[in-house]
Amino acid sequence: MRGLSTKFWRTGISSQGIGVEGIIETRPNLRPEMSTEPLLRMEGLTKVFSGHVALDNVNFQLERGEVHSLVGENGAGKSTLIKIMTGAYRRDGGRMWLEGSEVSFNT
Repeated sequence: MRGLSTKFWRTGISSQGIGVEGIIETRPNLRPEMSTEPLLRMEGLTKVFSGHVALDNVNFQLERGEVHSLVGENGAGKSTLIKIMTGAYRRDGGRMWLEGSEVSFNT
């Protein structure tokens, strides 16, 4: 959680065993709060190339820690989806959110 800190302790060995000598460094916890929003959400994505519909109303959601794979035949739209996701292609329709904020890439 934000606001907590990590403390590093120096240990020493004496005739009475191992003991803690004291705090040598304190660092703030810079880990951001975990959001309940999906990491990435796409709704109704559409992409058309010269009259050919590559993506038609595609929905996709990625939560933190998840691993996905896209599987499909040639021409199914896998690469097009990734290129829209990364901003290489502009989508013709639909919406995208990254960590809860709507995004639109201008490529």
